[in-house]
This record gives sequence, C-alpha cells and structure tokens, in this order.
Amino acid sequence: MGEKQSNTLGEVFHKPEVSGSPESPAAFPRLEAESPKPARLFWSNLHDFLYERPVKGTPKGTYLHPVEFHSSFLENLKELLRPGVRRIEDSAMLAEGTPWYREFADNVRAAYRLARMRPVKPDHPVEVGELWNPPRKYRRTQLLVFLAHVIAALLILVPLFPSLRQPAVKQTTNFVPIDYSPYQPIFHAKPGKKLSGGGGGGTRSRVPATRGRLPKFSMTQFAPPMAKVMKHPRIQMQATVLGPPNVRMPNPPLPNYGDPLQKLLTASNGPGSGGGIGTGSSGGVGSGSGGGVGPGYQYGTGGGYPQAGEGGYGRPSCLFCPNPQFSDEAVKLKYQGTVLLRCVVTAAGTTKDIQVIRGLGLGLDQKAIQALRSWRFKPAIGPNGKPASVILVVEISFRLL
Repeated sequence: MGEKQSNTLGEVFHKPEVSGSPESPAAFPRLEAESPKPARLFWSNLHDFLYERPVKGTPKGTYLHPVEFHSSFLENLKELLRPGVRRIEDSAMLAEGTPWYREFADNVRAAYRLARMRPVKPDHPVEVGELWNPPRKYRRTQLLVFLAHVIAALLILVPLFPSLRQPAVKQTTNFVPIDYSPYQPIFHAKPGKKLSGGGGGGTRSRVPATRGRLPKFSMTQFAPPMAKVMKHPRIQMQATVLGPPNVRMPNPPLPNYGDPLQKLLTASNGPGSGGGIGTGSSGGVGSGSGGGVGPGYQYGTGGGYPQAGEGGYGRPSCLFCPNPQFSDEAVKLKYQGTVLLRCVVTAAGTTKDIQVIRGLGLGLDQKAIQALRSWRFKPAIGPNGKPASVILVVEISFRLL
C-alpha cells in the first residue's frame, strides 16, 4: 500500500510504493481517483439543484438570446425531465440559409454587371467623377422624375381652380358705325362729348337747295327755315332748328337761310319734304330726318339718333325684358359675364340697329342680341312731349346660379 494524498477538491488518492530504479516506468506514481459514494453524490447534486443561482443571459434583441437554462427552479425541473441534448435553435448567431433560386439570380446579376464593365487599359487614363457630385447617368433620370412630379401637381391643382380651365376668350369689340355729319360745330357746352342727331327738309322743289346760313338752335321750333321769307306774314316768328341752344355752327356771310354746304344760290328749299331746306324731311336743314341739321334723326347735329337722357329726351323704360339664354359652349365651360349692346329704341317701343360694343364670345353675343330683339320698352319722350326714337346702351348679364 502507499501513502494517502488528497487534492484541492478533497478527493483522496493512494500513492503507491515505488520499486525499482527511478529511471524505470514503474518508478513514477500512478494517481487513481477514489470514486465518491452514491449517497454523497446524491446529496451534492441535490444541493446544487436546489440552491444554484440562475444564470442571467443577454436581453433579447442583441446578438445573443437569453439562456433559458438555470433561469428558475421550474425551468431547471423541466430541463431535468427533458430527454436528449439541448439545442439552441433560435440563436441569432445562426446564419439563415439562402434559397438556391436567389443565389442563382444574384450570380446572374453579378455576371451581367461584370460583362458591362469596360476593361481598364493601363496606357489610357480613366475619368473619375468628383466625390460629392451625382453621377452623370442619373441626371437624365432626375430630370424625368422632376417633370413627372410637375405634371402630377398640375393634374391635381387644375381641377381645384375652374378659372384655370377656361380658355382665353378674346373679347370682341365692335365699334358701332354712325352717320358722319359734315356739319362740324365750332362750340358746344360739352366739347369732349360727341353730338348726335340731325335733320332735313324741303318743299319738293326740282331745283337744288340754295346756299345760305343756318338759323339758331332751339329746343322748340315754331317756324322752319325757308330760303325765301314771306313779305307780309300774318304772324312773325323767328325761324329755328331743333338742337341745344349753346351749339354754334360755321355760317357763310349770307343774308338768306340755306344749306352752308351747297355751292349755288338758287333761292330754293330743295327736293325734300315737310318744310325746311335740303333733301331730307321734317323741317330741318340737310339730308336727315328731323328738325336738326345734317345727316341724322330728330334734332341736333352730328349724325344718328339722339342719345337717351340728353337734349331734352328722356330714357325708355323696360316693360318686357326676359333673361337671355346660355349657349352650349358657355354652359360646358361655365363661362359668364356681361355683354354691352347699343341699340335704337323707336317711338313704338321696339329695338333696331343693334350693335355689339363689348362682347364675350362663345355664342353669348348672339344670344344677347336675340334677347334684346324681344324686349319691349316704354318709349322716351322728346322735347315736344311726343314719343321719340333714341339711342340706348344696354347691358345684358349672363350669370350661372
């Protein structure tokens, strides 16, 4: 037998006796561990099982998952009863396998990129772009993306603003032609305003009207002008023409009444009718119809009909004025506005000589003219207290409800 020795763990070893020379293999001692007793091994395992502290692992979400073993008494009991070797299947250290078809696709892409790469020649320099500038091949793509964004923004914003969808309709302005009068006044109270009206006359003579001076303008006419003055009249009255009294006309230095634009002294009233001098009618001078002077109607001078509300003429009032209808083009585009028209309201209350001063287009001008033709007015009253034809400017509005 040999000496008994023990290690740091408390295990007892028997040191056998050495026999022979120290150089022989039998001279070295053989260490043999004493097998523990079953009772002591049982209590040691039970002590470790009951009192061993759990091992804390790293929290979830890190590169290592928490170790489930020795986490609690219940987990230790489960691990003791679980057969087989424990495997960590949900560890983040395990690499996921890639399917074969993905690897094949990646290989094809890599081969395609490699084939497109230009070979680098040692004797030719290779252009290298700046570090912070975008590659040139992406500039065209960026431009196309920017244009696509602009078009998408326009498609979103245009329906929100109906005014953007309306076409640019050029306003049609038709200047109304009026009768030009060669009789130009040298003075009147409103020099910046165009005069209107006219007159004419005659006694159906075959001889042209004579040259002479014009009588004074007056708002009332008791006697028309005549080329020959009666020697012994029963009632003497001053001859006048109808018009604003402050209007002065150029006159030749002649003692007799006549037409200043004529060339000859014929002492004739002219081929007109209704009294007066000239080729017109109704007791004036010239070729018009009325008690005024020159081409035009009713009174005054300057051409055309007198303006409503001026020179002693009233304004006509509307008796039957239906609303105009919209055209199909204006309804589709939701187009609206105001049309300005110029017309003559006759002594019978009807309208004529309708002209467009400011239009809208898209068929609304024609609809406004049709509506104005169906209107009926109470005629204006002239200076003599009778219904008279006047020029009236009318606004017709088109509004969508």
